[in-house]
Amino acid sequence: MNLPPFISNKDSQYTIICEEYGYAWWLWEHKSTPQELKRYWKEVVLPDIAIRGCLFSGDNLEGKVTKLQPINSSFEPDGWVTPEQHLISKDAAMHKCHLHEKNDSWLNIKAAHEPSSETVSV
Repeated sequence: MNLPPFISNKDSQYTIICEEYGYAWWLWEHKSTPQELKRYWKEVVLPDIAIRGCLFSGDNLEGKVTKLQPINSSFEPDGWVTPEQHLISKDAAMHKCHLHEKNDSWLNIKAAHEPSSETVSV
């Protein structure tokens, strides 16, 4: 696939969302720091998922959420294409999260400039 790469806004953080109910993929742009994102996940998102379960949607998140087109597979894509036809590699240095039920939703926070990360779940 010969598409230009996605260029992020330096003032934003990005999270790739896998919404298991229907296997939809989203790009979540938010202005929070990794620490603020972790707090938001624990204090807002997880309690909301506990109430709504798989009916929780990326549309309920603060910030901008954009639907992505997965490449080659809806279950484990090789990457994603934005509506503007930019390519996001599956190895992109972005946070990742999985939305489903309260017992299997998680957020993986990518550490800045480091190969390590931290996963936050129930």
